[in-house]
Amino acid sequence: MFARPHGLICIILAFTINVVCNTAATKLSPDVTALWNLRGMAKCKLHYNALAYNNYGCWCGVGGCCKPIDPIDDCCMHHDKCYEAAAAEGKCYRFPFAYFDPYAWRCDHGNIICGGNRSPCKAALCACDSAVVNCWARCHRPLGKPRCRH
Repeated sequence: MFARPHGLICIILAFTINVVCNTAATKLSPDVTALWNLRGMAKCKLHYNALAYNNYGCWCGVGGCCKPIDPIDDCCMHHDKCYEAAAAEGKCYRFPFAYFDPYAWRCDHGNIICGGNRSPCKAALCACDSAVVNCWARCHRPLGKPRCRH
């Protein structure tokens, strides 16, 4: 049914993210899980929701391939590769479940501060998410969602 064994996991993850984001986000604090941490970081720095980047280009959203279509997509590619590096370096072992691993951070007047993360995985995830939001801040806010041309 799926070309790759992890295809089903990606579909389940995407579905779960969509359901949780749309039904439970208003009931949960932004720092409940890593996904909410990224959402909260975007609100802190960008003043809008990180879902603006979901399904943008070749790298923003589930999966990723090819050459990024623009600087926004490049930010997403580096974010994916940052998570991959955390796994390759042995800091995180539970992918894709690491996306739901909560970590400590705070917003200080529009600046994202990672801290208090005792595990190397939580520290790495916080650094990756902070880096992508700071990267997005250097780009324009997406007005549409261009698709990957590859």
